[in-house]
Amino acid sequence: LSFSAKAWEAVEKSKMPKFYFDAKKAKSYLEKNQTPWTPGVPTFYALHVALNELVKEGLDSIFARHIKTAQKTRDGLKAMGLTLFAEPKYASNTISSVKVTDGLDGIKLLKILLDEHDTVIAGGQANLGGKIFRVGHLGYVVESEIDAVLEALKQALPKAGFKA
Repeated sequence: LSFSAKAWEAVEKSKMPKFYFDAKKAKSYLEKNQTPWTPGVPTFYALHVALNELVKEGLDSIFARHIKTAQKTRDGLKAMGLTLFAEPKYASNTISSVKVTDGLDGIKLLKILLDEHDTVIAGGQANLGGKIFRVGHLGYVVESEIDAVLEALKQALPKAGFKA
């Protein structure tokens, strides 16, 4: 974690109560080579493993895998007659967002996927709530997992009111 001088000024001036993360408190403990709370030790072990995997696979390979997985996901979604939210030139290689069209109940879709297919996808947030759903493909996601999500969607969409 790092802060600019301007950010530290804001931290010092802030009057908002802090519960989960108090940067001022963390800084004071850092100066004593301590932490203000018990660190999540397993998280550091997991980070160590993940960084070793990253080095072993190589960044170019990881980026290529994300591009391939994103394209497979988007192609599968479009093949079902769904409309992607982002224009192709702005589309992320980490998540694909789909417009919730007339007749499709996005909230019902998420529930059906979870209850009947043990599949979790995300809805839209803030002003996009109920207007999109999102399929994540960031990290170590293999093709068979994308195939499973696409198959679950294929079965769940009609039950949630989607008509291709």
